[in-house]
Amino acid sequence: MSKKEIVKKNNKEEVVSEKPVMANQSAKDNKTTLLLSKSKKPFVSNKKLLFLVAGIVVLLVFAWVFFVFLPNYYRFSFPIDGLNYYSNYYTPSEFFELVRDSNSVVVSTELVDNELDVWAVNARQLWIVGLIFDKKEVLQVVKSVDSFGNLQYCSMNDFNVLQERKLSAVECNAFFNDSNYLSINIRRSSENKVVLGRNSADIFALKGESMTWVNYSVIKNVYSNFDQILAIFQEKKNSFENSIDMNQSK
Repeated sequence: MSKKEIVKKNNKEEVVSEKPVMANQSAKDNKTTLLLSKSKKPFVSNKKLLFLVAGIVVLLVFAWVFFVFLPNYYRFSFPIDGLNYYSNYYTPSEFFELVRDSNSVVVSTELVDNELDVWAVNARQLWIVGLIFDKKEVLQVVKSVDSFGNLQYCSMNDFNVLQERKLSAVECNAFFNDSNYLSINIRRSSENKVVLGRNSADIFALKGESMTWVNYSVIKNVYSNFDQILAIFQEKKNSFENSIDMNQSK
């Protein structure tokens, strides 16, 4: 064999021997690419999960804002004398006129855990004075509720101060749901506000003196001369008490 043939043979062998090396390198590159692509998948998945969680958080925040500020979505919302009125049926002035035009009115108070709230009683008396002075029939109702606001039973006088009738929670709710009477409901709350229903006014007030102030403010808007009405009532009350004292001293 000549030297040239040997060289050629050797060159062929060298070329042949290099091919597996290139194949192995290509396989290694493919494996590296696969490993990199696999390592990216968890990152992409985590990124999608973060976006999903962020979206849920935004929806929850939106829902919280909606429910917390729900009163702002009433059809009517008016601040009068520092007190907010909300309604889907009336403006405050329309409701004040409705009270003046009604012949009979229900005034209800709440007895929470059988605790007598003297301020709620005082607020009820203010309504009774104003309504009776306006020659209206007044049906008084006392609702007994627990600390969570669940109605237990109620008592009413059927337009007669000398009578009292006890109703179960079901009967009491049925009365207010089916009644055609305008109702003024004095209720304890964590804020002062008035919510005007189709045929009712829920007067929410903080416990204590706020109960009297809030109801006085509403009555004052119903009857602009309410201070004069109170003065006349107090004068008659004093006269009546004095006459009793005189009779007892004889």
